[in-house]
This record gives sequence, C-alpha cells and structure tokens, in this order.
Amino acid sequence: MKRIRLLAISLVLLPILAYSAGQYRPTGYEAITVDATAGGVALTVAKYWTAATSKVVSDLAVITVESATIRYTEDGTTVTSSAGTPVLPYGEIVLGSFEALKNFKAIRTGDVSASIKVRYYKWYDQR
Repeated sequence: MKRIRLLAISLVLLPILAYSAGQYRPTGYEAITVDATAGGVALTVAKYWTAATSKVVSDLAVITVESATIRYTEDGTTVTSSAGTPVLPYGEIVLGSFEALKNFKAIRTGDVSASIKVRYYKWYDQR
C-alpha cells in the first residue's frame, strides 16, 4: 500500500516539479567539418553568444560525430590528434555550460575529416 501511495504522489509531483523548474528549448543547429586545423576547430560563436548585447544565446549543445573519429577538449587546453577526449563516429558529446561551448575545440584523429552536427539549446526558467 505504501508503494502505491508513493507511486501516486510521484506521478502527481514530478510533472509539476519539472514544469516549475524550467526547460531547455532549441536555439539553433549547425554542421561543422572537423579537419586537421592546428589548435582545433571551434563552434560558431554567434550560435551561443551575441556580442552586440553581451547575451548568452545557448548554454547547452549536443554534438553528434559523423564519418570519422575526433578528439576534443572543452576546458581551454590545446587539442591535438593524440591529446583530448576521443569520440568515435556516431558518438555524442554534451556540453552543459556556456564556458564549455566557448572553450570547445575538436580535431580529426586520422586522414579523413569528420562532420559534426551541433544542436544548441537555452535554459528557460519558467518560475
């Protein structure tokens, strides 16, 4: 009986808590070719920052790697074909802060350039 009551309370409260806390909404998309550029390839600044108003446009990105293995960093360190976190084709990367988006750099690991598909989101507080 206690389990049924707990389940009923959870089913009522969880949607209310999720709605009141806010949600992520899509703000953009881009496709980027990741090649052997020294220092790595960055995300497009205008997708997550508006310089004219000093406003954060996106604070979350979900990146899907296609066609070739890459390495990436998100903390400002230099990425190379042998240093950084490796991601295989069809792997995903989640960048969960403005700083991670700003510092993201990627480079291919082999002779073939990769394509990454980036979906951008912004947290909206609905309280």
